[in-house]
Amino acid sequence: MRREVRRTTAAAMVLVAALVGCTSGPSGSGGQARESDGVFSPDAERSLPPIATADCPGPSELLTEAQTAGAPGDRLPELTLDCIGSDRTVSLRALGGTPTVLNLWASWCLPCKKEMPAFQRVFTAAGGDVSFLGVNVADNERNARATIQATGISYASVRSAGRTMLNAMRVPGPPMTLFVDARGTLVHREVGELTESELRERIAEHLGVDVPAGL
Repeated sequence: MRREVRRTTAAAMVLVAALVGCTSGPSGSGGQARESDGVFSPDAERSLPPIATADCPGPSELLTEAQTAGAPGDRLPELTLDCIGSDRTVSLRALGGTPTVLNLWASWCLPCKKEMPAFQRVFTAAGGDVSFLGVNVADNERNARATIQATGISYASVRSAGRTMLNAMRVPGPPMTLFVDARGTLVHREVGELTESELRERIAEHLGVDVPAGL
C-alpha cells in the first residue's frame, strides 16, 4: 500500500513539473546553471555563433517617475541584462512606451523552443505595435545563440546567465511570458508554453492590441 502511495505521489509531481514548464537546467549543472556559465575568454567569445536579430531596446523617453510608480508586483524586476549579440544592456524597469511581450526561455527547455517560432510569427504580424524581447535564463551564450539561429527569431534577446530572473519572478523554470503595457506596468504573467492563437489572445486581452492572424 505504501509503495502504491509513493508511486502515485511521484507521478503527480512529474505531471505538475510538466504542466508548469522546464525546471531542470543544462546537463551537469544539477538543475541550475551557474552565473559563471556565461563567462567566456576573448577567443571563445569570437567563436560564438553569429546571430541576426534586432538590437535591444534603449530606455523609453516616454516613461516618467510617475508613470513607473506602482506596487512591486506590478513592476518588472530591477535588473539590467546584457543584450545577446551586442554590447548594449537593457534595464527592465525602463521598458515602456510600446506594449511589450517578454518571453523567458532557455536552450535546454523543449517547450521554449517549440513556442519560439510562434512568437516570431506574432512579432512579425504585430508590425511594431507590440515590442518583443526574449530573456534567456540559466543558460550559456553559445547555446543561447545556437537556439536563436535554430528557431529563427529576429527579435532581440537579453541574458540572465543564472537564476536571478527566475527567482525574481518566483518561477521554477521557463517558459514564462510577461505582458508589459506602454506605461511599463506588468499587467499579466503566463507560466508555460503558449500557442500562436493563445499568444494573440493574451496580447489582445492584456495589452489591447489586435494582432492580425494568418500572416
